[in-house]
Parts: sequence; structure tokens; C-alpha cells
Amino acid sequence: MRWKLGQFYFDANNNILSKGQQEHLLEPKVAELLSYFCQNPQRAISRDELIEQVWFGQVVSDSAINRMVVKLRKALDDNNKIKRFVVTVPKVGYKFAIKVEATPHGDELRIEYQADKKTLLHKPAPIFSPRYLYLVLCFIAACITYTVFVAQMDNPPTYIDAKVSPLSRLSTTQFEGAMSPDLRYLAFSAPTALGVNQLHIHDNQSNITHIVSPESGKAHDAYWSDDGQKLFYLFDHGQECEIHQIDISEAVFSAPKVIYQCADSQLKTVIHLPAEQKLLFIERDADYAPWQAYSMSLNTVEKRKVAQPMAMGKGNYYLDRDRKTNRILLLQESAPGISQAFELNISDNTYLSLLTLPYMVRSALWGHDLKTLVHPGEHPSFDLVATSIASGQQQVLYSDSRRITDLNRINNGKDYLFSSYIINRDIQIDGDVNGLSNSSVMDYLPAISNDAKQLAFISKRSGYSKLWLQHIGTNQLRSIELEDQGRLFYHLDWSFDDKRILANTNKGMVIYDIERLEVQKVIDISQTVTAAGWYSDEEIHYSEWHKQGWQLNLLNIKTNQHQVLDKAYAFVLADKMSDKMHYVYFDQQLSATWQGTVIDSSICSDVLRRYRVSWQFHNNRLYCRNSQSNAIIAIDNKGQTSTFQQANDIPYHFSVSQPHWATWQVSSYVSDIIRTNFSDKS
Repeated sequence: MRWKLGQFYFDANNNILSKGQQEHLLEPKVAELLSYFCQNPQRAISRDELIEQVWFGQVVSDSAINRMVVKLRKALDDNNKIKRFVVTVPKVGYKFAIKVEATPHGDELRIEYQADKKTLLHKPAPIFSPRYLYLVLCFIAACITYTVFVAQMDNPPTYIDAKVSPLSRLSTTQFEGAMSPDLRYLAFSAPTALGVNQLHIHDNQSNITHIVSPESGKAHDAYWSDDGQKLFYLFDHGQECEIHQIDISEAVFSAPKVIYQCADSQLKTVIHLPAEQKLLFIERDADYAPWQAYSMSLNTVEKRKVAQPMAMGKGNYYLDRDRKTNRILLLQESAPGISQAFELNISDNTYLSLLTLPYMVRSALWGHDLKTLVHPGEHPSFDLVATSIASGQQQVLYSDSRRITDLNRINNGKDYLFSSYIINRDIQIDGDVNGLSNSSVMDYLPAISNDAKQLAFISKRSGYSKLWLQHIGTNQLRSIELEDQGRLFYHLDWSFDDKRILANTNKGMVIYDIERLEVQKVIDISQTVTAAGWYSDEEIHYSEWHKQGWQLNLLNIKTNQHQVLDKAYAFVLADKMSDKMHYVYFDQQLSATWQGTVIDSSICSDVLRRYRVSWQFHNNRLYCRNSQSNAIIAIDNKGQTSTFQQANDIPYHFSVSQPHWATWQVSSYVSDIIRTNFSDKS
């Protein structure tokens, strides 16, 4: 990457800082510091962030950071009392104050030409000289060649005859397919008769499927070595996770060998680097902490965090590798509901921004030509899409009647694998499935109004997620439209007067006006928030993950005034009775306190589930789920418990507004592994 910094140019690939004809080779750490400043201009950057992102978590002193900053300032001629480039932010750190532009090499040549224009005019070449004509012709030819080259880069490749075929259709669901490089084996995850997702390997020659992972946990995210003689996958059991390795020789599969164990953390996406004899994988140390990329030597089992963009929100959550060039692709949630793609250079400890997608995707791959990224389309992801890295132009490769996820590449230069699935969830009111509030697709997140007269829920019956409203006991059904149709919904919360609904989504919070049937306000937050709800008639509360803990926030929706509550609190639930507000606070260990009384939550299931608190506070009662008794438990302000409702299987999400209660359950789930069969002309 080449950056323009005022009169300077910085070649981040070669650590060269230039100004006019002068070039300065920067020390590696000074170059890394400048590169990070270029990627994060005009914002305050703390010393902790620099240690995390430039020194990769190593123990360094303030004086060591100061020395690198002094050297960088000297290289940038930034030695005056008034700094133009690296500005000190008191009690915080530094800010790169100048505007930064990413630029190709040609821009610098053009500027230098303009700077020397007068000199050139004093020595004109004869207009009709053979040398002049030759140069003109060369210039025209170069322009034509460049135009054709750019046109090819700006347009995704044309895929011809977009046909697909299923690779596995067992009686159960199959997902996360990975084809061996020689195309002989297909590895995939599927539930067994015990209900545990195990790793299957199908031999395309013998047509025999082998189950190779233990029955004691969940196997997922398989990755083949380049020679096809090793298979790596992730394995979860209980609160622990592992990376397993299986050796393959003459269609014989070894027992899984544990090559990495993580305690109190989670793993996703593992890839093998054969030349370096390393594994790359994604890991996080808490449920809602950001994902980050790590490498581990297979020889020494040494683990370290690799150079990567600063992890915020969901973080750096997905990896892909092109086997021919060893280029590494990383996906990051750069903003709520937005995915950004980076290229990681493991040997140089650098990374490069490639492309920002206008929506969130769970996975993305290098296209076979390396000029595109291939990924699912916008939620709910019925399309397989190729996006040009150069221009951002998108081409739909294939449209499915079911949703697309779990992408992988087939080693034939043209085709891809994906999981094609459809899931149907039905809403239950008072234990019964209601026909009006249920369709043949996903209907979920039921929320009953405080007066127990209305049911709000999210449905994909229109092809995308949308808020629907039903008067309980009648056939009246209404909906409210959002401008953007690609949101993921996490939670719905009625205001205390039942005139508004707060929805938490992957792209911020939305307030719906129920009386006018319209969107009243969209609230954009810098990262996806958790446990959003009403705190008072005009205030909402929400929590954000910061470093190693939760931060509880209040926002006044009229004045937009923001307030951070006591750092001891992680979440809050609010209820209004007789015009008086009541609150239940959860501390950082998720213990609940109500009117000064600590609530015994040992009978309750997990407090936090998918960006929402699974408990509910209504009519001077706390409600939580007890998984062992399949019941909703009611708790009063003295800590006394009783069984409110009991059913065969009560999920984590439910809504209570006496005398009604509502929940949703999966009624059907179908998933198959599909491959594309693009024409050889593509």
C-alpha cells in the first residue's frame, strides 16, 4: 500500500518514506507505527492501543514508544513546536492529524511531472521528430493497455452456466463442507443419532462415509492440508475447545490428535500454512469479546497474535487462504452490520485493507482469479455473490430458493461449495401455535405488550426480516417497514405505555411508533450493542463490551444525551408500576440485585443469549428459564420462586405479560451441501 501524507509518500510494503526525489528507509517498527497511523488517521489513539496493535501485546515501556514517535516525527520533518503530523493527545496518546490518502504509484509520477513542467517547456522536443512520434505512439499504446487492464480488474469475471448439484443429502442436516485438494474426500459436519454434530468424511471413490470425531462434543470448521494428508478441525465440548488433527493415508483415517487446547475461550476458522508449519485460527476469550487472529507453530506449539486491524465489536472473525499464492484473507466487523476485508501478511507482520462490503457476511473467500471476493449476498443471503476488489462492483453468481452460508472453494479453478438451508420457526402463544402469526418461514422474537393485548414479532414472510403486529385473539395483522431490508434482529422491547417498540439489530437500534405504524428513530451506535431496552419513558439502556467487561449506558432519545452508569453494573432490566420505576441490576459476574436483595439465580439458565438478556422483568416479577425442569420460573422481590409455566421444551427467548406468555421454537430445519458447476468457459 502507498499512502500520500501531504508532500510525503509512504510505501508501506517497502518501509520507504519519500518526498520529491529524496527517499528515507524507515526502521521496521517506525514503519509499522506510521502504517497504523495511516490506517487510523485523525483520531486519538491510546498507548494501550499502540501496544496491542503495533507491538502486538508485547511488554514495552512508555519511553520505547516515545523513541519510535520521535524517530517518526524526525522522518516527517515534524520537529517544530506545532506538530503537523503526530500530535500528542494529553492523557490519551497520539493522533495522526494530517489527511491521509491511499494512492497508486502513478499519482506521484504525475505530481512530479507537474512540478517540473517549466523545466520541460524550456527544452521542447521537435514536434515532428521521429523520436517524438515514437514516444507519442508508445504513450497511446500504454494508455490503451492500461485502460483494458483496468476494465478487466473493475469487472468481476463472467461465470457461465451457473448450475449446482448436491454433494450430500443425508436424512439429517449437513453443513460446513470442505473438499480435499485432490477432490477425493468431502469433509462436513452433521448431527448423529445422538444429536451431536460430528465430523464426517465421504470418500468419493468408495462412496463410503466415515465419522471421525469423538461423540463427546461438537466438531466443525474442517480444513485440509495442501497435500490432502492431514485434516484439521475445531472441537467444542463443555466449556472447552480444541483443535484436532487427523492423518490420512491410503483411505485410512487416524484417531484425532489434540494439537491445541483453549480454556475459557472459543475458536472458529482454522487454516494450515504448510511452508511455515503453522496454524492460523480465530479465538476470543469471552462470549461477546471481539474475535482476533492467532498463529501457532506446529513444531513448538508457540502461540502469538498476528498483525491485524484493531478488533472492535465482533472483531476479526473469519480467515481464508488461497493455496496457490498463500495469500490470507481476514474479515472484520468494521462497523455494526458492515464487513471489511483485509489481506494479512504473516511473514512481514503487516495487513492491507482490500474492500468494504455494504453489509455483514459470515464468510468470504478469495475468488479463483484473486480479483474478487466470493460471499453470500445481503441477509437473508439467498445469493452467491462475487465482488470486485478493485471497484466494489458485484455480480450474482447463483440465486438459491434457500439461504446460503458456509462457503468453501473447490480446487479446480472455478467452483465453490456452500451450505443451502432453510429454517422455519413458529411462535407459540400460551403454548399453542397461532396460524396468523406464523408463516412457512422464520417467525420469531415474540414480545407481548404490557397490557397483554398485542403481540409484536419478527417475520421473514416478506423475504426479509420485518416487524409485525397482531392483536391477540383477533385476526388483525399489521406491519411496519424499515428502509433497509437486510437487518438482523436480536430483541424487541415495548415501551411502558405500549406506544413504541425498541428493536435491537446488527445495524443499531430502531424505535417504532405503534400508533402511526412508522419508524420514529434509528439510533446508530459504533458497535453492535447488547441487552437494549427501555429504562424510562424517554430513556433507553444498552450495554457494550469494553476490553474485559461490560459498560452500561443510558441514552435520552429526545435530547440524545448519553450517560455511562456505574461500572460495577453490566446490564439492567426495568419495569414501571403505578408510575414508579423499578430496576434489577446485573453485575459483571451476572449476579442480579433487586431493591438491594441479591437474587439466587442458580435455578436459572444463562443470563445472556444472542445480544439479549434472557430474563424478563414484568409486573413486579422476574422471569427466567429453568432448563432442567423445562419451565419458566417466577421470582418475587423477596427472592421467592414459583413455576409460572411448564412445557416440553422452552427456549431461552420468551415473553411474559400476564395472563399470556409467548415463545418460539424451530419447527423444521433442512440443510444440504451444494457445489457449483460453472462452465469451463468461465
